Amino acid sequence: MKIMEQSPTSSTTAASPHKLRLYNPPKPDSVLSFFTNHGFSISQTLNIVKRGPWLLSCDPHKSLLPKFQFLRSKGSSTSDIVHMVTLAPRNYNFDPSTSTFCIALLAKKTVKKENWDEKVDIFKRWGWSQEHVLLVFKRRPYCMLTSVDKINALMSFWVDQLGWNSLDLARAPGILSLSLPKRIVPRASVLQFLVYKGLLKKDASMVLPMLGTEKLFFEKFAGRFKEHFSHLLKLYEENMDLANKRESICL
Repeated sequence: MKIMEQSPTSSTTAASPHKLRLYNPPKPDSVLSFFTNHGFSISQTLNIVKRGPWLLSCDPHKSLLPKFQFLRSKGSSTSDIVHMVTLAPRNYNFDPSTSTFCIALLAKKTVKKENWDEKVDIFKRWGWSQEHVLLVFKRRPYCMLTSVDKINALMSFWVDQLGWNSLDLARAPGILSLSLPKRIVPRASVLQFLVYKGLLKKDASMVLPMLGTEKLFFEKFAGRFKEHFSHLLKLYEENMDLANKRESICL
């Protein structure tokens, strides 16, 4: 069955093919059937699709089913999934067909409200707004699975010790998932030395150096300065050794 939209005057429609739109319903029908077959009422399904019409063009068995299976593997019941999926698009404008949506639902399910609110308050104390928190959660929902202690430790090091802007982390929330002692501290020691020597501008981005591979980091921020390479390598390795020693003590 095809659903056809046309202007009031059929002759005008015939003469103007751009005003005639044909909809092929197999995918939309399969999306609607998918939701209703997974415990959603018709009204819930229609509300979800209304807020996310892009869903009608996806293949539910390729885009949606793996997410539902993942949530079930993490202990979510059908009613849990229905509740989370029904609320999440409205509150955060997530696309349920993406993997990010699945992690967002997992975060909302596993993090208790009081712990969630505590993390939001911590981000705000370090200079983020409510909008920053929501945007970061939408882009990188793993941030709300980060422990309170790690958020505070990372923010304290980034802002208090390095003197960098906390909003850098809002713009690149992937840094929140990196290891502070094994990734951020060793690389920061190299960057600080380069800034001190005037080899790197103070206003240069400190985010990108944290996100690349170790090989790329050394090529760009150590290999270029051959006269300082041995010292930069020493700084890096000393911090890595310290991190490894602390880790072995904790084990």
